[in-house]
Amino acid sequence: MTANVKEEDLPTNEPLTDIANTEIDQTENRKALNDSKPALSGRALQRQKKLRFQPSDVKFRREEVRHEYHKDIMAADAEAVEPPRVISVADKIESSVQEMKSMLRAVSQHTSDRAVLQKIPRHMRRRAASHNRKRLPKRMHELAEEMKKSQEGSTPAHGVKRAKRRKKTELQNEYAKRSDKQGWLETHIWHAKRFHMTDSTTDKYADWGNRVALHATDKGFRACYRAVAKHCLIQDISYLRCIELSGGEKALLLAMRKISRHEFSSDQLHGREEADVLLAASQDQGGTRCIGPASVLWKPVVEGASRELHVWLHPTMMPEVLSILTACDPKFPFQTRDISGELLRFRLTGPKSATTLLSVMRPLSKVPPKSQGTEIGKWMERNIQVLPRLHEDFVTTATECHRAVFSREKTEESNGPCPNGGVFPIITNDPRLTLPLDKTVPSLTKVLEQLGSLEYSNEDSTGEETLAQSSEVSCLSPLWNEAARQDVSSSREPDHIVSTQRRQVKYEDVATWTDSLSTAVPVIAVRKLPNEGKEIKPKGGHSGPGSEYAAGWDLIVPKKWGTAFWIPLIYSKARPGGLRESKSINLEALKPHFPEDFPDTKSGEKWWAAEAKTSHTRYYRKPPAKRPNFTVLAVSSPFQPDWLGLLSDSTKSLKDTKDVDSDQQIPAKISKQSNGDAASDAGMKKVINSEPGVDKSIRGLRGLQQGQSKINVLRSVEAISSLKQCLHGSPVESSAHSDLDTWPDLPELSKDKLVCVGVQVLNKGVPTECAILSLPSIKDFDSLHAEMTDPYKYGLKSVTGPVEENHWDPYRKERKGAKKLKALRKNASKRTADLISTDEPTDAKSQLVDDSRTHFPVVPSRDTMGYVTSGRFLYSHACGAGIGFVSLGSLKRLRDMMVNQGRVIELLKPVFGSPEGIPLIALMRNVDATQYRFVKLSLIETW
Repeated sequence: MTANVKEEDLPTNEPLTDIANTEIDQTENRKALNDSKPALSGRALQRQKKLRFQPSDVKFRREEVRHEYHKDIMAADAEAVEPPRVISVADKIESSVQEMKSMLRAVSQHTSDRAVLQKIPRHMRRRAASHNRKRLPKRMHELAEEMKKSQEGSTPAHGVKRAKRRKKTELQNEYAKRSDKQGWLETHIWHAKRFHMTDSTTDKYADWGNRVALHATDKGFRACYRAVAKHCLIQDISYLRCIELSGGEKALLLAMRKISRHEFSSDQLHGREEADVLLAASQDQGGTRCIGPASVLWKPVVEGASRELHVWLHPTMMPEVLSILTACDPKFPFQTRDISGELLRFRLTGPKSATTLLSVMRPLSKVPPKSQGTEIGKWMERNIQVLPRLHEDFVTTATECHRAVFSREKTEESNGPCPNGGVFPIITNDPRLTLPLDKTVPSLTKVLEQLGSLEYSNEDSTGEETLAQSSEVSCLSPLWNEAARQDVSSSREPDHIVSTQRRQVKYEDVATWTDSLSTAVPVIAVRKLPNEGKEIKPKGGHSGPGSEYAAGWDLIVPKKWGTAFWIPLIYSKARPGGLRESKSINLEALKPHFPEDFPDTKSGEKWWAAEAKTSHTRYYRKPPAKRPNFTVLAVSSPFQPDWLGLLSDSTKSLKDTKDVDSDQQIPAKISKQSNGDAASDAGMKKVINSEPGVDKSIRGLRGLQQGQSKINVLRSVEAISSLKQCLHGSPVESSAHSDLDTWPDLPELSKDKLVCVGVQVLNKGVPTECAILSLPSIKDFDSLHAEMTDPYKYGLKSVTGPVEENHWDPYRKERKGAKKLKALRKNASKRTADLISTDEPTDAKSQLVDDSRTHFPVVPSRDTMGYVTSGRFLYSHACGAGIGFVSLGSLKRLRDMMVNQGRVIELLKPVFGSPEGIPLIALMRNVDATQYRFVKLSLIETW
């Protein structure tokens, strides 16, 4: 097809360039057209009226553009170029066919890394189109087919397809690699789906070696307390390290004396009881340094064999203990071996822990076919007569412990006949065989029916006779044999095989307990009584839990059997807990928790150093207007307790117990003198920096951060008991004596030691970590007396406490100046910034404006006597409480002040029952508040 252009249609008289460059007068053309046009109809006239507001050159714009186009083409030599008279469209297309084919070929090929589904609009994408090409548009079917063929022989970018990676074997391999790097417990996967876990990369948990459960993701904090108080709480404490010492008895005793001063009893030496000891090492300068708590279990005496013992301790204590024991090897011949991965340990806490444990146990009295010929089978054959007696002792003791707790008539031994640390070795069957379909709370009657306890019961025997007879019987367990532990670990069947066998037994209508399904598993149950049967709650009061609080059992099982026991215990309605629950259990009983409540240990120092770093980072992440000003609040050490500053002589001798007038106090004086001039600012800085206790406090804090600790905590039982008699005596009777020389004369009671105390708020308020314990003044006791005697108030319930006045911040002007300077540098031009940068602040000012301070040189109006290390609201006490440490010197000053305040003691006598029950009254203040709270202090035996 051709397009013919007539020759007469083209202008012949004028060249094209003249036509392109001709300017048409639009106004004249419009007039000429209007004169030549005929009369318009009504509709045409309306249309013309509508178009009268349009631009006048609309009609000629296209011509101008066309002319400009021709100008660009023929600008070089317009006269020499003639446009073609005829244009052949067919020839043009034929010459461009190859180019069109190559273009279509390039469009049809998939050269990018995008999938076919990503080439269509988002609103047309469907999930089914990824595996069904018919869901794609028809024009993309061939493209999808080509991409499928090209990807058949290639592997994905990540190496393995997701379907293969999600298979059980691949997941187990991946978990094995990750568990080796991060230190997973056997119950880690179960906990990771339901709990917040510790991060092994942080400073606080870097030395633990395992990822441990912190607390559940659900808001079940109060439910965990109810489980401890009324039911059962289960915790996986397998992160504890286990050290095995083997050798002669004398050598082992000498080695234990190097790390402990505990005297083992005969029951503990024969393996009938587990000993809770406090490890401490002797220092070169003299004295001892506390390491931390541990549990020691001796292997029962076997003729012709060496003695062995297991030491269970916290992972942060492991390096220090191993270094001490390694140094003792040349002196005393014994062997040390770490068997932490070979034994697991679970802790069941609560009054129903015995019933929960019995519901899982199925003791075996004969060797099952699977265990014949193995080490554990041989052990059972050698001790076939001892097994029934061991099982009977455990079932009887656990039953009596349960009945003693829930009996209506409470006796002195409310926790049963079993002492603290009683050991019961058991050979039980695979607990997965009796796993119920639903979670049910076990009852003692049903558990005894399942166990067949009538075969072991002896009506004539009592609990004491059972223990005496069991002491004659060996308490030996196959868990002491390494070969037996390996055989038991290797004989564990996978879960899917056990489930298949259970279904087959069910359909074949065969009894559940058959020889083909039985597997012998040796375990050790250890009785735990943290309170040792002592009644914490006073008579007629609500403050404190009962004597059965936190009593329970520890279960030691071989490796690879962790989930086999954990899941059945969970199905017995035992509530799982983590590290938060361990701390809360100790707080409810007002017992120190390791490591945060052991400031004189290396583990405690590392813990508080990591805690201070975290708090410091969190604090300075906020802008100044959204964080408390510790200089104004008079808090010198807000991120961690300043123990060395507390123990310094200058801090102790700041003021005596006499009341100081408000005009003489440094903060009030500074606040009155502050008028905003530079002279007053310099004077305030000089007064604050010249305080006697500030510099040493700062040096003490820096020394504590660098690990140069010289902290000593009073841990002597004799000294603490004498202090209790002195402090909790009859202060009213001793007030008549002017000479206060009743302080115990013991070498341990030196002024450079800390004393662990329980802190309970008398009214409102909840103590937090690093809360300050202060000495009250005489005016504070006067206000306490006035509020308690006010007829319009409610006595002790209306007592509030004093308030710390706001202190002057001497660095406020420098901080504001630095802020303005920073904003000016940010917003000014480059020239202005260069001019400003020449006027740099001095080194002194830059230190004052530094926003990375960990301490603040300020002294509060009341003397600091200690700090709180753990605190929160306690349900058993119905008030805010915690654990803290105070110095001995401050404790003596507080006691003398209480003796002088006889009228306050007379008011407190009806509240606390008797003069002997009146505690020491002190002040407590959190680091982010100025309100003081009256608290009562009680001495705590740390061990």
